[in-house]
Amino acid sequence: MITQILLFAREKFPVGDIRLVTNGILLMQMKQDFWEALRTAKIHLAPTKYPIRVDYNAIRRKAESMGIQFSWFGDVQEWGWLHNKIDITGQRNENHSFMHCTNANECGVLSHGKLYPCPKVAKIRHFNRKFGLDLPVTPRDYIDIYREDLTLNDIMQFYCHSVPFCRFCNTFAYHQTNWGISEKKIEEWT
Repeated sequence: MITQILLFAREKFPVGDIRLVTNGILLMQMKQDFWEALRTAKIHLAPTKYPIRVDYNAIRRKAESMGIQFSWFGDVQEWGWLHNKIDITGQRNENHSFMHCTNANECGVLSHGKLYPCPKVAKIRHFNRKFGLDLPVTPRDYIDIYREDLTLNDIMQFYCHSVPFCRFCNTFAYHQTNWGISEKKIEEWT
């Protein structure tokens, strides 16, 4: 499936930089057709280094040996972890949050057949479950990639505008911490 998505992305966006950003956990288990798709579609592989048991140098060597564009997206071990805080009241101005968001247009997420504008929207269900909340994700917060009438213009327009969930993001309040095990407190996020 990921191989088809890579080729489809390049087909629909023949010009421009496309990056596959990943934690790299499964990269060395990927079959040869995955690596070939990265190379032929000229998709840039950009893993983030986490302090986990992944041989990131082996990933770099594999990409370079295949002629795949490669760079580190980030290094959590070196810089720590920084994220915007969540405003559980949902009182933020959607457009204001979107205009000042560090993820807007740069960190789209494909999960379970849906394109989301950022990781928070795609993963908020975990936050909701942990803290007994119900911050809603509506059909206007994502695009179903299996929609039969979906066009490239629909995708472009989606990524150019705020979504209702943006009202939960406080784009000027940051939380920075060293990488480690969460204390599982809501204060880490709000």
